[in-house]
Amino acid sequence: MEEQQRPIGITVLAGWGIVVGLWHLMLAMFAVAYSSSMVLISAFSGYMPAYAAAGASLQNLGADLLAAAGAILLLIGSFGLWTMQRWAYWVTFAGAGLALLVHILPGLQGVMNGISTISALLAAAVLVYLMVPGVRHEFFEAQPEPDMPPRQA
Repeated sequence: MEEQQRPIGITVLAGWGIVVGLWHLMLAMFAVAYSSSMVLISAFSGYMPAYAAAGASLQNLGADLLAAAGAILLLIGSFGLWTMQRWAYWVTFAGAGLALLVHILPGLQGVMNGISTISALLAAAVLVYLMVPGVRHEFFEAQPEPDMPPRQA
């Protein structure tokens, strides 16, 4: 059986996805630990500590968990892209979509920084690249059926 050749764009996307996915997962783990500790401190003491960031709340904990889920999807999808698996297209698409959502939502509340803007643009670029007809063709071209012996009645 002939092995499918991986285009250079998919190779770059898979490598980038692994590096960025690991980085975002590490950041999300730190953010979850910080947000959850601030939520617990305020729940047990009845007030938010003075050293807590203004945004450390249960709402941020949910966003941090969503960011971690996006990072995990991006990692899984990137490994699948590297091996040209059909399912990896959709997993990477979902991971990039979650990353875009996580970085755009704070901007709708007026809280946007340069890193979020760059991350949102990179996630959008991944989504656009995955929608290019040539890339879709690499993952969804008709696979030939293996020769099957005739069925016996």
